[in-house]
Amino acid sequence: RQVERIDDPAYGAREYASLERVAMRRLDRTGWLRFGGDDALFVLMRALAEAKPQRVLDVACGDGWITSMISAPEVIGIDLSPSAVEAASSRGLDVRVADMHKLPFEDSSFDVVMCNYALYHVRNRRKAIAELARVVRPGGRFLGVYSGPDHLSELWAAVGWNSGSEFDTATGP
Repeated sequence: RQVERIDDPAYGAREYASLERVAMRRLDRTGWLRFGGDDALFVLMRALAEAKPQRVLDVACGDGWITSMISAPEVIGIDLSPSAVEAASSRGLDVRVADMHKLPFEDSSFDVVMCNYALYHVRNRRKAIAELARVVRPGGRFLGVYSGPDHLSELWAAVGWNSGSEFDTATGP
């Protein structure tokens, strides 16, 4: 049997066709993803609060469990999975089906763009990261939670950070 790649679109479509497998993976992350003693969600929410955003975009928002905790005048979520969008919408969130490779928003239209636990599923990360950068305003903030600072070396390389640099896990490089 051939090992599947995490960024294979067929793998992603199967894993996110329903939210049961997502819920199991969320349980697996509980308790081990720590940054300096704080869990990832705490660090994420602190960074979001510091930005004091008016408009937030949560890309690959899943069922909206993080999106629903965001306190900003306007919060929009997108996900490629219709079942995720349906679940997030049932929480009363403004969520739409969209592909992060072609975001349906104007340039520089968000103060904060978030994308958590998702970029490793994207085959063309360069294009996806370019789209995330396109819709965040100059001086805005990108926030993302992943397994660790070395997990997405391609992302850090795209923004000009190298592995020999200092790394602040609360704010990034």
